[in-house]
Amino acid sequence: QEDHIDPEMSVRCSCGVCFEFYDATANIPRVLFCGHSMCQKCIVKLLDGTRNLKCVTCQQFSNVVDATALLMNRSLIDIADIVRADESGAPKTPAFSCSQCEKYLESKEVAVCITPDCEHHRHHICLPCAIVQHEGHKIVLLEQFKSMVSEECRGKLEQIKVDSEKCMGNTVQQSAKTMASLVIVRTKIVSENRLNFFVKQSADVNDDNEATELIEIARDFIDPFTAAFARWNTTLATMDKEIKELFGMDEEQETEEGEESEDESESEDPVEEDGDDTGMEEYDIELVMSQANVSRDKAIRALQAADNDIVNA
Repeated sequence: QEDHIDPEMSVRCSCGVCFEFYDATANIPRVLFCGHSMCQKCIVKLLDGTRNLKCVTCQQFSNVVDATALLMNRSLIDIADIVRADESGAPKTPAFSCSQCEKYLESKEVAVCITPDCEHHRHHICLPCAIVQHEGHKIVLLEQFKSMVSEECRGKLEQIKVDSEKCMGNTVQQSAKTMASLVIVRTKIVSENRLNFFVKQSADVNDDNEATELIEIARDFIDPFTAAFARWNTTLATMDKEIKELFGMDEEQETEEGEESEDESESEDPVEEDGDDTGMEEYDIELVMSQANVSRDKAIRALQAADNDIVNA
């Protein structure tokens, strides 16, 4: 048997002036000071420059400045929607339906199966289906299920919060540990022999983040040493070549001169021969000494530059 709404409800859900159903757009019900309601359009028409509005229900006056300033009667709008739908014969949309028999349900008729291995786990079911097809299963009403889900969500949120704080603490601790290690390494680099320190450490480092950082620091210090040593060797080779070219010596002459004794150079005065070239070149002593001094100054400056590079590195 279908329930019908009392016709008196239609009267109560409509404006007493224009007799239109209240709604949330065109005929908005506004509450007067006496407690009765009237649609906003009729209030504006009845005011017409005055502030005294007479209620059509109880005949009391209300001092109204602006119709939109009066409170909206939202409950009356909801009731009017229900009455309008009933009078038009439009089918009501149910809030829930059974997942097995597809019967439409009110919220108080909804049950939920919370047995984990059930095919309809956490589905909406009606009470008859719960009794017949879910024998031995754990069944709860919808309100109980909502409370259980809320508690479960709160528990998970608390666990996420705890895990996040723990992860953050571990990250901060690891960062502090890494910074402490870098400070120790920097102190050793400054206080000890830097090149030997890195050669020794390179054989013991592990393949982790700290080792990678240590290797990068080592490269930054070793590269200037390598470049400085290369420039030093180049300077020495250039200086040696200039000295040999200055005195006109090749490798064999240099070896022979090393084997000659000082007595032979002081034994006799050189004998001049007529117009014959004996293969011995005569040198200007002052020119030779001047060129030797220039080469020596170049070598000293090159050595000082290389030494400065090492110190700066």
